[in-house]
Amino acid sequence: MFKEMDSYGCMLLVDGLIGYLEIRDWAFEKKSNARPGIDPLDFRMYYFLFFTNWHASIELMRDNLVNDKVKEEFYNDIGREFLDKEDFHYAIYQRNSMVHRGLDPTAMGVVNDGIVVAVSPVTLFKRDNKTSFVCSCSDLFQLAGFCLRAANKILQSKLQNAPEFDYRHQILSKSQTMKMLSDAPHVPEWVMNMADKAFESMDFSQMTENLAKGRIARLRCRLSIQ
Repeated sequence: MFKEMDSYGCMLLVDGLIGYLEIRDWAFEKKSNARPGIDPLDFRMYYFLFFTNWHASIELMRDNLVNDKVKEEFYNDIGREFLDKEDFHYAIYQRNSMVHRGLDPTAMGVVNDGIVVAVSPVTLFKRDNKTSFVCSCSDLFQLAGFCLRAANKILQSKLQNAPEFDYRHQILSKSQTMKMLSDAPHVPEWVMNMADKAFESMDFSQMTENLAKGRIARLRCRLSIQ
C-alpha cells in the first residue's frame, strides 16, 4: 500500500504526521473554547491552523501511497465519511482559499452556547471561477468536527496493520544515526565524535527501540488507536 521505505523513511513519515496532527488538535481545542472577546487574530489563526494541518496530514499520507489508484481510493474513503461528500471538497478548497487567496475563515461569526464559531462562506470557487463548492454545515466549527472524525477514521484504517507503522520499522541503526549527523551541515566534527563515544557507552539498541515505541504511541494517541 505504501511506497518502499527504509526505517529512516518510515521515521520521517511518522514524525511528519505527528507534527501535523499535534498542531491540528491543538488548534481544534483552542477554537472549541473561543469565548466572546477573543482576539480576532487568534481566532483566525485557530481555524487557519486547523484546516491547513488537517489537510497537510492527509496529503502527507497520500503522497506516500504506492500508486495513483490507491491514492484516489484513499481520498474517496475520507469523502465517504462525511454526511455529504461535497463537504470534503469544500473543506479542501476552504484550506486552498485561505493559503493561496487570503480568505479569512473568521470574517463572519456567531456565538453558540457561549462559544464563538466561524460561519461558513456560502460558496467557494476554484481558481477558474466556474467550479463551485457549497457546504451543508452552517458553520466551520461543525465542519471541522466532521473533518477530524473522517480523517482519523481513515488514517487509523491505513495505519492499523501497515508494517511501516510497526515500531520495529522505526528503529534506526547506529550507522544510520551517525550518517544523519554527518549529513547535517550545522553539526561540527567535535559533536560527531562526542556522539560516537556516547553511543558506545550506552545500550544503543534499547534507546532506539524506546524512541521508536514512543513515536508510534504518540501517533496512535492522536488517532485514538487503542
